[in-house]
Amino acid sequence: MNILLPGWSSTGRALPASFRKVLLLGSLVLLAQVHQDSASRPTSDDEDKDQKSVSVSLSAHASGRWEPPRPANDTEASTSQMHDEVTLNHPQKQSNDDLQETDAELHDAKADAELHEMLAAVGKVDVATKEENAKVDSSVESLLERSMSEGESSSQHELQPDPKKVKKMVDAKRKVKVKGRVHTMEAVVDKKRTITNQSTAQMTARMAWQERVATETAADPSLHCSDDPSVKCKAYVSMFLRHWVDFSDLHERFTGDIWYIVKWTDERVHSIVPEGMSHVTMNKAIATKRLWIPDVDVSNRAVGGKDNLFYAVKVQRNGECMLVRRVITTVTANIDFTSYPFDRLALDVSLGSPNFFSSDLELAVGPDMADPNTPAVAASMFLHPHSFQLVDWSIRAYASKAPVHDSMKWGRIILTIQMDRVWWRVFQMTIVPQLFMIGVGYLVVWYPRTPAFISCKAGGLMVALLTMMSLKNSTIGKLPAGRAGSCWLEGFQDTAMYLIGIMLWLNVFCEIVYHKWGQPALAERMSFCLKCAYPALCGVCFFTCWYFVGTTFTSALDQDSMFWQWRGSIAKMQTINRFWLLAFFVIFAWYWHNESVTMQKHESKVRLAADDLSPKESEDQ
Repeated sequence: MNILLPGWSSTGRALPASFRKVLLLGSLVLLAQVHQDSASRPTSDDEDKDQKSVSVSLSAHASGRWEPPRPANDTEASTSQMHDEVTLNHPQKQSNDDLQETDAELHDAKADAELHEMLAAVGKVDVATKEENAKVDSSVESLLERSMSEGESSSQHELQPDPKKVKKMVDAKRKVKVKGRVHTMEAVVDKKRTITNQSTAQMTARMAWQERVATETAADPSLHCSDDPSVKCKAYVSMFLRHWVDFSDLHERFTGDIWYIVKWTDERVHSIVPEGMSHVTMNKAIATKRLWIPDVDVSNRAVGGKDNLFYAVKVQRNGECMLVRRVITTVTANIDFTSYPFDRLALDVSLGSPNFFSSDLELAVGPDMADPNTPAVAASMFLHPHSFQLVDWSIRAYASKAPVHDSMKWGRIILTIQMDRVWWRVFQMTIVPQLFMIGVGYLVVWYPRTPAFISCKAGGLMVALLTMMSLKNSTIGKLPAGRAGSCWLEGFQDTAMYLIGIMLWLNVFCEIVYHKWGQPALAERMSFCLKCAYPALCGVCFFTCWYFVGTTFTSALDQDSMFWQWRGSIAKMQTINRFWLLAFFVIFAWYWHNESVTMQKHESKVRLAADDLSPKESEDQ
């Protein structure tokens, strides 16, 4: 191959071989450099767009104006990390505005740090790319030097460079540059995604934490009747007994259908009532979450003795609130059985709050309870043949005594129902059978004093005595065992049982006089005396029992009163009756024993007189 310089003819002198080799290699190097520059530039519009989007997103992220989309996988670790950072740097009581400004500053500082890290990573990639390019250039230069040295030594033939080898070296250098650029772009995109995920998770955690703080620090309308905690809540209570269900003397409790209404004022409820409505009615589940309710319930109810039939809260736009409840509940009562069955019952239904002291919630009697047209207890419930008769009712507010401190008091609304027991219904079941048995025992003295009627008289008295004991045990089983002292009915039954016992003992005494002592005339006289004295004894004992009717436990404890000195307790009644019975038996036995002795002496004198007259009569004959 011959190369001619410009202006030189083809017939002129050709260039030296070494010069031709250098010129050829320089052309190849220049061509390779042009290819490298063209390969390092963006070759399409898509690459320009990617580079522009990366640069714009990086600048927007650094300035804080970029808002990345929310990733699909927000982790709880980012949420807890953001919560811990905000909690450590800021107290919980600062305002939401300060928290937002502080979080924004932290977010911007963190974004700047991440941007610097990303740029440093890009710089490291560029340095590595430059080093690779320098290695390629050094390898090409070494190849040129070797070629030139070989050209000087062998000038006989032309140096023909391998185009494939040169092309391979140029392609390798271009690939290194392109690969470095691609790695740089991928690193930028990956870093952008990481920053996006972290920023989105942090923003979500910040918003959730701010909402929780706002919820915790906001005033809960269900905790107090007002936003001002120093305001004392006040509620007005009205109570009504609509149906009398059951009563138990043994368990000292009664069951009734009770309605009660609680009214209070809460000025915050205007937002609850929808526009265009004067009031709204809610059930318990909704009302307890949206407003404050004085949780009032029957405080002296039995365990498990309550059935909720109705619960509604009516809220008006002007702030007036009303709770209406209907319950069938079993209420425990403290009953004084001292004068049973002539007792007057005072049954209390107590309403109070199990969650508030009287210093937090003041309970007052509703003004509608003063209206006589709205009685709390209807008298029509206790008509014939009911076991009780309504006397009166009253309702009052009461503050219980403090067990430890004066602030620990409970407010109560107490409805007191006073009723008289219908005593003749108890008489029909207990006293009338006892009086009949006393009559059976009295008939014994009317039987003839012959051996044929001994078994009839003894059998009748034993049946009467066992019946008395059975009736007394029945009465004891109907009344509570833990009551204080005996009741009037127990004292009467005790007296009636002793009367039958006295009759049994006196009948045996008469039989002894008749059969063992051999004094039938005296036995007949004793029977005749019992026909008159026994009814008198029964009258005295019954009068004593009647005199103690109306004795209560309170009057029995008042030992300074004239009432106690004359009557006292039921135990005093029993003692007096036992004294009458014992005195009657002692006097009766002593008297007729003396009569028996007197009769024996008289009979002895008669026999002696008869014996003295018999010899004289024989002499006269």
